[in-house]
Amino acid sequence: MKKKIDIANIPQDSGVYLMKDKSESIIYVGKAKNIRSRISNYFNASTKDIKTRFLVSKIDKIETIVTNTELEAFILEANLIKKHKPHYNIVLKDDKKHLSLKIDLKDKYPRLNFVRKVTKEKSVLYFGPFASGSSIRETVKFINKVFKLRKCKNKNFLRKTRPCINYQINRCLAPCYFDVDEKKYKNIIDEVSLFLKGKQNELISNIKEEINKASLNQNYEYAANLRDKLLSIKKIAEKQAIFHNDFLDKDIIAVAKKENFAIVVMLFIRNSFLNGNKTFKFENIIEDKNEIMESFIKQYYQNATFIPKEIVISEKLSSARTVEEFIRETPKVKIINPVRGKKKDILKIAQNNAEKELKLFTSSNLQYEKIHLNLKRILRLEKMPERIECFDNSHISGSMPVAGMVVFNNGKKETKSYRKYILKTTKKADDYAYMMEALERRYSKKENLPDILLLDGGKSQLSAANIVLDELNLLKKISVISLAKKDKNKKEKFDKVYKLGRSNELNIEPNTLAFLERVRNESHRFVNTFQAKKRNKETISSFFGDIKGVGIDRKKRLLNHFGSVEKIKEASISELCKIDGITETIANKIKEGDKN
Repeated sequence: MKKKIDIANIPQDSGVYLMKDKSESIIYVGKAKNIRSRISNYFNASTKDIKTRFLVSKIDKIETIVTNTELEAFILEANLIKKHKPHYNIVLKDDKKHLSLKIDLKDKYPRLNFVRKVTKEKSVLYFGPFASGSSIRETVKFINKVFKLRKCKNKNFLRKTRPCINYQINRCLAPCYFDVDEKKYKNIIDEVSLFLKGKQNELISNIKEEINKASLNQNYEYAANLRDKLLSIKKIAEKQAIFHNDFLDKDIIAVAKKENFAIVVMLFIRNSFLNGNKTFKFENIIEDKNEIMESFIKQYYQNATFIPKEIVISEKLSSARTVEEFIRETPKVKIINPVRGKKKDILKIAQNNAEKELKLFTSSNLQYEKIHLNLKRILRLEKMPERIECFDNSHISGSMPVAGMVVFNNGKKETKSYRKYILKTTKKADDYAYMMEALERRYSKKENLPDILLLDGGKSQLSAANIVLDELNLLKKISVISLAKKDKNKKEKFDKVYKLGRSNELNIEPNTLAFLERVRNESHRFVNTFQAKKRNKETISSFFGDIKGVGIDRKKRLLNHFGSVEKIKEASISELCKIDGITETIANKIKEGDKN
């Protein structure tokens, strides 16, 4: 019988409430100016919201914490959500801080560095943060090509016996080897700074002025180099659209919600240019759009290394000023919900993107829900299957045997749970023994068991699973199926699915079969990639052996440049010598395989 919540004893003060289920797990955390009034709304008989009624059906106990102010409640709620990650709250899973670029002016010849942590140092310039890792790397690639900053790290700087390949391909001035004019290098740093600040027009104007000076002094070669730089910068500038001309940094945030799914889209405006965008997806959401927005802002900006001057949002917050205070007291940040004007136009772009993403997200989840319902029915499971684990193994005629396990949770990859196994039980090719070893090593721990175990293969693989799971007393806890490839000689159209304990193949509808094939193919990819890396590592060790002078760093440089051991073998002495740190003597040893 469900425990009755005594609402009369709940305080009417400002504070936080924690909803718990029968297992004492926290399923939802909320805050309110009047806790009793807020909780009463959940249990109101007139409440028609299905998601709220579903949450209430799960509540067994409510604990409250009274705070002195609304701001204290904000802080406490955010900390409790971050700590407990309740099932029905908005929880940001991406805890990685965005990448920024750093230039340390204390260095004689500064270089660009990728950093995630921004500290306050007078002699250090920071640019960003950038929302996309790929976009920031493309930016750095462009800067290295056009502005020719040094690339080598401080520990390798001034240790060079000759310029590296970046100098040879005109991508670096090589201050590690040549006596580069410090004033000239500082001018380049100033140009890079203007470029990263989005001040391309000022940069273009400066370069034009420099071209005119060079032409008047009849320094035509230098003027031609400046012209090439100018053209490259103009091409980049033409691709960038000006979103707002007040030059204030802004984050634009829009929310879209349908049923228990929600999408949050962010646009990052830096120096009036669109710097990037990011999409966040949430499931099992009972909050309305205003609550989603408030919860998202608090979590995203809590302890953030960078906060823009303005945060433009699609929902009106009743506690906007308290949220501003929660984010940071200094410098001041303004949360704006525009009703017209340029900011409203930019917000519409974010909102349209959120709506499109939501449509794709909901249709995808509904598809997976149908697939899991079908699996529940066919496999006669007591509850909806959530976690599926799939195993595959790989070897080369019995040598270097490995196995891999991939995990899908609610239809999606859970890569953090993937596992690799170097197999040791037998040295001869025996897929049956390989599978038994991998399964025994995984399930002997009896932790976080899957609802479905999917094996690549036919009935023999099921037999291997039967023996292992029987010994571990897990046969009744895990439903085991295998996926056998279609026999083209028999003109079979589809792969076949077998279940442990049943002789005939299962009749699986096409979408469910396609999903199982996707899981199986992911296990193929995962284990074959692992096998290839292991094989490549052993090939590298075998090829280089103990060649004197070829350590880990030089091996990495050789492999990064040539791509494989085979191409290193094919390379000439002169090609090898182009690699930083490879002298003619070492190149000869590599070609001859000299270990002394």
